[in-house]
This record gives sequence, structure tokens and C-alpha cells, in this order.
Amino acid sequence: MKDRTLSFLQSLYDPEQCGFKFHPQGNVTLLSTCFGVQSVYLVDRMDIVESEKTGSFISQQQRDDGIFVDRNFCRNQLSGLQSTEYIEWQFTFFSLIALDMLGVQPKNELHFLKVFQEKDYIVQWLDSLNWDDFWYCSNEIMFLLFFFTHSQLGAGDSYACDTAIAQIFEYLNKSQEETTGYWGTEVRTRPLNGMFGAAHIYLFYRFFKREIQYEEQVVLSTLALQLPDGLYSPGGGGACEDYDGVEILVRMLNSCPPLESNIQKSLIQTYQKIIKAGGRFGGFPYRLPENNYIAYAKRKINQFLGRTTYRYSGWELMECDMYSPDIWGTYFRLMTIALIEISLELPKSFSYNSYPLPGWGYLVDPH
Repeated sequence: MKDRTLSFLQSLYDPEQCGFKFHPQGNVTLLSTCFGVQSVYLVDRMDIVESEKTGSFISQQQRDDGIFVDRNFCRNQLSGLQSTEYIEWQFTFFSLIALDMLGVQPKNELHFLKVFQEKDYIVQWLDSLNWDDFWYCSNEIMFLLFFFTHSQLGAGDSYACDTAIAQIFEYLNKSQEETTGYWGTEVRTRPLNGMFGAAHIYLFYRFFKREIQYEEQVVLSTLALQLPDGLYSPGGGGACEDYDGVEILVRMLNSCPPLESNIQKSLIQTYQKIIKAGGRFGGFPYRLPENNYIAYAKRKINQFLGRTTYRYSGWELMECDMYSPDIWGTYFRLMTIALIEISLELPKSFSYNSYPLPGWGYLVDPH
């Protein structure tokens, strides 16, 4: 698996544009380049990229207010309902992480955060989110928490960042649902949505050494959502959805002794499923093809009818067949493998690097 995966990552790097393609026939975008940088950083192969030139490719797409936006992005390219703020923050979140990994400083500070430091603004902003779809709004909360964390450790006002982070935690503690340990107004009827969203939040609690409420309920809820094949979505799982389940269980592994054995068994089941699939591809697809004739026939029919494509974040420049390897699927499958191998002290498939801030690629909690 290791050699095939590294060859796949290397094949996606375009030395002329100094960025990564989303998939072998895909486009070089700001996001796919960030995913590629994060992937090679994770597996300790930064030699695959030209750090200075790739850093320049990313940093040149930052505005004066600190926001990053892909130079080829237009809203009419979107098929989803994401807000402009969501899309711009997503570009910025991944760009900052990738630049950190490349050792390149952003050109501008995150000036757009200043409005969030006004009195009561954060609470009003949190109130305005769509808590019916916590999976969606958890990304917005994750982005904002990360921006304040990044700014706090950089050139930002440390006191203002601390205050903002504390306000968000206070709000989250008050709105957390007791029976599941997740968030969202519809979490009892849509627990998967709550779980996928909650995975974006707990890592900040661990990073800032804050107590997570209802930990045993969180573990039990997550274990109950795992499917018999070890994944968390039918039809071959989902690269980020499966990671979300693992992310939650790993964060709770050492704090729920009565459920430690159950967590370990669950993680091993997910791990074996992904490792087995990794032997058949260079990179990893978003969904793992099921290994039986009926599933194979259905997949081929759906591929012929064009029903198996997905667009990352609904963006037409990042479209791929969900059963074919792409950089996003590869990155999140590799993170899942890494997180399980590290947490269960298994033999490591790669020499892993953990990103030190609470963003994607953050594997090891501070002690």
C-alpha cells in the first residue's frame, strides 16, 4: 500500500503549476493543492513538493482582509447551497494549514476576524447558524475556532482571541444535547448528522484541555451508528464520514475506561476495512467499493448512468467518480489509518507527522 499511495500522491503534483490535481484527470485548484500538501506532510514526504513555489501559489490567492479565494472560483460553479462565507472560510482554513506545513507565512493577517471581537457579536453569529443541519454549521464553527487559534499563536491579539474562544466553548456547552453528546436541534431524529458535525468540535476541547460533557453518551451514540462493515455510511462509507466516527472514538479512548474495549474493537473493524481496500488502489476513493458481484454490477450501471460522481463542496472544478481515487479521499483515508495506528499503537504504515494545531492533520492531543 505504501509505495502505491506515495506514487499516486506524486502523480497528482503538477510541477508547472506547483499544485496538486484533485484526481489524475482533474484540475489543479487551491483546495486540491492544500489537500495534497496536507497528505504529503502527514506521511512525511514533503520532498514531493517544491515548498517555496507551492507556498507562493497558495499565498498569492490571499486577499488583504486575510481571506483566501481560488483565483478560478465563481459562485455559478457551485451546485450546493453553501454561503459565500462558508466557501471563503473553507479556502482560508485549508490554505492556512497548508502554509504552516510548507513553512510559509501568509502575506496578511486575518483582519476579517475583527468584527467577531465586538461585544455580543459571536453569540449573535452562533444564534444565526442553521442548527437544524449541524453537520453544515459545525464546519463554520470549526473554521472560526481554528482562525482564532491560529491568530492567537501568531500575530493576533492574544487576549481577544482567548475571549472569543471562551465564548464559543460556553455557547457549545450550553447547547450540547445530553442523550447523545452531540449538537443540533434535530440530533435525536438525525443522529448521523449530529455525529458528523460533532467530530469537528471535540478536537478543540482536547487541544484546549477542556472537559467534554457526556463522554460515555458520545461513545455509545457513535458506536451505535457504525455499520456492520465498520464504516459509517452505506454503499462503501465516505472518506470524511468514516474519519469522523474514528476521530470521535479516538478522542474518547482514554477517558471512558468502561468502553475502552468496545472502542478498540470498533477502530480495528474500520481499520481492517480501509487497509484491505488500500491494496487495490494507488490512492483512495471517496467510497470504498463493496467486494461482491451484485454491488459491482450496480456500481457499473450507476457509473454508466453518471450517478456515481460527486463534487467536493459542490464545486464543478472538483468533480470525481466517488469510487475512483482522488486527493480528498486519499487524505482522509490516510488520516483515518494514521489516527488508528497511533492510538492503538499498531505498526505504522508511514512515518507520520501530526499537525500541531487543531485542524485536519491534528492527530496527537497535548499532554
